[in-house]
Amino acid sequence: MTNKLSPEQSWWGWKLLIVASILSVLFMIIFYLAINNEPDYMPSQKKEADDGVT
Repeated sequence: MTNKLSPEQSWWGWKLLIVASILSVLFMIIFYLAINNEPDYMPSQKKEADDGVT
């Protein structure tokens, strides 16, 4: 058998794991904010909001 480094023992494995985790968290934060914000840029939503005010 060859003596290869496992991802748990390799410095590059941990570095890639940390980078992937940070990117995943950033994506989830952006996705969460996009879902929870009001869609002000959508004309159909603006029309409904204007109708509701009057």
